[in-house]
Amino acid sequence: MKTKLLGLLAGVISLGTAGVASAADMAVKARPLPPPVAVFSWTGCYIGGNVGWAQGDVHSDSLANAAALAGVNGPGFIAVQATSSVTNRPDGVTAGVGVGCNYQTGAFVIGAEGDINYSDLGFSQIRGPFPTPTSPPHTGEERFPSNWFAPARARAGVVFAERNLLYVTGGAAFAEYNWLKALDFPGFVGFRYQGSFDDTRVGWVVGAGWEYAFTNNWSAKVEYLHMDFGNTSAVAVQNTPGSPFAMTHTVRFREDVVRVGINYRFGGGPVVAKY
Repeated sequence: MKTKLLGLLAGVISLGTAGVASAADMAVKARPLPPPVAVFSWTGCYIGGNVGWAQGDVHSDSLANAAALAGVNGPGFIAVQATSSVTNRPDGVTAGVGVGCNYQTGAFVIGAEGDINYSDLGFSQIRGPFPTPTSPPHTGEERFPSNWFAPARARAGVVFAERNLLYVTGGAAFAEYNWLKALDFPGFVGFRYQGSFDDTRVGWVVGAGWEYAFTNNWSAKVEYLHMDFGNTSAVAVQNTPGSPFAMTHTVRFREDVVRVGINYRFGGGPVVAKY
């Protein structure tokens, strides 16, 4: 009898436990799933514009050839070389338009961007007169306008707070390069050493920036770029027929840009995230 009662009690407990578990399962299954959350994606292509400020760093100097240094006026050419080294830092407004594309995976964004820009950089100066041993004093003339630049570069960045992108960038840069440097001896009529370079110069660019998407299609950015166009040389032969004397004028051009911009994105925007 006792054994039957114990068996009956165990059966009741088992049924009760199963009922509670079944009810709990039904409650869990009946609970509605949360709606999917839409998150912003930087993937897509865009067009944009920018305005900012640019400063150039133009350093030049001059070296006389062996014939000039060995001649009677050799000390004079040494003095000319000593006064030829000069650095100018023209600055001005810049504005441009560009295109680019991004691809986002996780918190990382990679992309490419290119733009062309107007820049108001340039100077024109005459330096001297400087004393010249064994000859009249000399003067130096230099002109340098650069009215546009165009960087083409890759971008790589990290997203934080969903709509903020911090990035670094680097690639190739192109710029107008119109430079003239001359050495004159005003005491000698027509005695001049002039060299020039007028072409498109190719260099490199690096930089960094922050971009914020304030709507699904529009974003604003602030950016810094440093461009280096290397050294350019021009041989300046004395403008006297048959003269063996010459000087080599060399210039190095760098440019720094700080700018703000706005982009319109054709793709991207919110995407449906996982639950």
